[in-house]
Amino acid sequence: MAVSVEAIGLKEIQQMFNGLPKRVNKDAVWGRFWKKVSLPLLDAAIEEAPVADKDVVYPPDKSLTIARGTLRDSLKFYRTRASKQKGVHGGYIGPRVKGKFKKNMGGYYGAWVEYGHLKRGGGMTKADPFMQRAWNKKSGTVLENGFTDAEKIFIKAVAADVRRMKKYGALGY
Repeated sequence: MAVSVEAIGLKEIQQMFNGLPKRVNKDAVWGRFWKKVSLPLLDAAIEEAPVADKDVVYPPDKSLTIARGTLRDSLKFYRTRASKQKGVHGGYIGPRVKGKFKKNMGGYYGAWVEYGHLKRGGGMTKADPFMQRAWNKKSGTVLENGFTDAEKIFIKAVAADVRRMKKYGALGY
């Protein structure tokens, strides 16, 4: 289940970021914005993530195990190619399944925990919607802090652009 939110003031934030000079990478500015704004949500997700009583057996290779707390450790803010598309400028909060959480590191089973999954003998495991609980806890905070955080990020982006123009001129880009 993906969550999409129309935040009050998001159009104003978009207008503010569109007012940046053309030479500034607006997608990078949006990435910094979403990372900053979503920190309370990430903290809540880490707090809500269940930790198994013992190591979990890695299903494809029964000789391997997934260490306790791997799901909690794999929770990050990240961006994908799709979230960086022109006009999208988004990001994700959730378990990473690539990098060090690939294969038996276990970040991939976050969806199994959130929604439940089929067992081999039949039936479903019980869902533990930790990401939904985190969203319910912190969505208000994320939406409230958005505009003030956007202003700070905008000011930093403009200041960085001015410094770069002073040092390198138009050739610095």
